[in-house]
Amino acid sequence: FKLPRRLCKDICALMANFWWGESNGKNKMHWISWERMALEKKAGGLGFKDLEAFNQALLGKQMWRLITRPNLLVTKVLKAKYFPKEFILHCSPTKNASWFWQGLMGARSLLNEGLIRRIGNGRSTSIWEHKWIPDTTTGRPTTGRRNNCGLEKVEELISHQRWNRNIIFRNFNRHDAHKILAIPLSLSEREDSFYWQPKAGGQYTVNSGYNLLMKQNRKRKTGSPDGASSSYAEGSPQVIQMWNTLWSLNIKHKIKFFIWKCIQGALPVKEAVRRRTGQGEPTCTTCGTAQETVEHLLLTCPHSMNIWKAAPIQWDGAKDQQGNFKRWWLRISEARHRPEGLEHIGLTANILWQVWKERNKREFEKSDIVTPFKTIARAHKDWMEQLQEEGTTVGKSTEETAPRQDMQDQNFTNEGVVIMEIETTKKKGQHTVGIGVTVKEYARNRMTGWLMNEISLGSKVLDDALALKLALCKAVHRNWSKVKLKFCNKELWRQIKQQSPADIKMATVLEDISKLQRLFCMCSFDLCRQEHMLVSKKLSEDALGVIVDEERLFPQCS
Repeated sequence: FKLPRRLCKDICALMANFWWGESNGKNKMHWISWERMALEKKAGGLGFKDLEAFNQALLGKQMWRLITRPNLLVTKVLKAKYFPKEFILHCSPTKNASWFWQGLMGARSLLNEGLIRRIGNGRSTSIWEHKWIPDTTTGRPTTGRRNNCGLEKVEELISHQRWNRNIIFRNFNRHDAHKILAIPLSLSEREDSFYWQPKAGGQYTVNSGYNLLMKQNRKRKTGSPDGASSSYAEGSPQVIQMWNTLWSLNIKHKIKFFIWKCIQGALPVKEAVRRRTGQGEPTCTTCGTAQETVEHLLLTCPHSMNIWKAAPIQWDGAKDQQGNFKRWWLRISEARHRPEGLEHIGLTANILWQVWKERNKREFEKSDIVTPFKTIARAHKDWMEQLQEEGTTVGKSTEETAPRQDMQDQNFTNEGVVIMEIETTKKKGQHTVGIGVTVKEYARNRMTGWLMNEISLGSKVLDDALALKLALCKAVHRNWSKVKLKFCNKELWRQIKQQSPADIKMATVLEDISKLQRLFCMCSFDLCRQEHMLVSKKLSEDALGVIVDEERLFPQCS
C-alpha cells in the first residue's frame, strides 16, 4: 500500500535522530540533511533509503506484475473493476477508488518512464501511441503522421521477418528510419512484450525502480542528471571515483565514516559549531592562533604539520589543496593507481583518525599533547592490525575458478567440428556493417570465406552479436552438427556466458543465439585474439562493398 507522506517523513526523522545520536535525552545536531544522506555512497551519501521513493518503487513492482502476468487472479479482478476495456497504463483514475488502487495509479508514472515495447511480431504494438523505438527521447517516431497514412501496427512495417525498407523510408524521416532499421527482429516471431530499460535483462526490480526515481529527483533539483559542473562537483567522474575509493579502503568502518564527515563538512570542529549555534570559542586550543576548521585541525595546524612530517608517506603534490579538505582528499585519492597506493591512502586515513582522537582527549579529558612519532606509531599499529585481520578472512576468489568450467565445456578435439572465425567492420558515418566469416571444415580439409552486409545495430558489441546470429543461421542451413565460433569481443562473450543482455536490442539477439545454439549437437563460443583473425577482418572490410552475400573458397585449411 501507499504510505502517507507524513508517515514517511516521521520514520525518516526517527532514523536520522538515531544516526546522529542523543545526549541527556536531547537529539544531537544533524550536520547533514537526510536528503543528502539518502544518496548513494558513490554520490556522497550513506545509502539510506528515501522511504517515499522506495514505497513507490515497491508499488511499481506490483504494477509490473499486473502488466506482465495477465492470468493472475488479482490482475483479472482489478481489470474487471477498474480497466475492463483499457490498458492499465492508460486507463482513467476512478473516483472513490480504494486506497490500494490509488497507490498503484501513483506508480504509473514510474513504469511509463522506464518501459518500452520489445518488438516480436509487431501485432500488438501501435506505431504512433506506444514507446517502441530504443535510443530515443520519447520512444515514439518524431515523424508526424500524415492524413493519408493507414499504418497502425508495427507488423505492417515487417515483411518475411525483416524490416520493409521501402515502407519505412516512405513514411518516416531518415532519423526515424535508421532507428527503426537498427531494431533487431526475432527469428521465432514471438509476441511483443514489455521491457524495463533501466535494468539489464529487462525485468523490473525494486532497486532499479528506486534508482530511477532518485535520478529523476536529482534532475528536477539540479537541472541535469548529475548536477555536476566541475571536476569537484558531486556527480562528476572524479568525485564518484573518490567516493568509490574511500568505501573500498581496507580500514575500519568508523574511520570511513569519519573521512566522510570531513569531506562533507559534518565534523563538529569548533568553527563549525560556532557557525551553526553561535556558541563556543572557535580558536584552536592546540596552537591558539587560528580558527579550528577541519583543514586547520587535520592539515595546517603546526602540531598536525609536525605529525605529517614524521609520517612514512608524504603528499607533497596535494599541499596546494590543503585549504579545502575535499579537494585535498580528492588529490590523494588519485594515488589508487600507484603500486600500494590504496595502502598508503588507508594509512593516511588512520593518521587523520588518530589526530582527531587525540584532539578530543585534549578537549574533554584535558590530556597532554602526544608527540608526533607516538601518533604515527598508533596509526600504523591500527592499520597493520586491520590488514592482518582482513587477510585471514579473505577466501579464494570465485573468479579464479570460473575459466576452468569454460575450458571443460570446450574440451574437445577438432574431429568433425566446423570452426567459424567471425569479425565485423563498420566505417564512421555509415549505417551498415560488414561481416566476415572464415569457415574451416577439417573433415573436408576445406576453408571458406563468407561476406555479409547488414544494417548496423548501433554499437560494436551488438554488431558482433548480429554476426554470430547470422553465422549460426547459415550453419543450421548447412546441417552441421558441431560448430565452434571464435570472435574477439570480450563483452559479448561475457553476456553470452552469463545470459545477461545489456539492453533491449541485445536481449532479442541473445535470445535468437540461444535458440540456434540448441539446434546443434555441440556449439561453443571461444574468445580469440584479434591478431589471429586477420583473414576474417579482411573479409569484413570487403563485405562493406557487397550487395548480396558472397562466398569465397580458399585452397585448404591451415
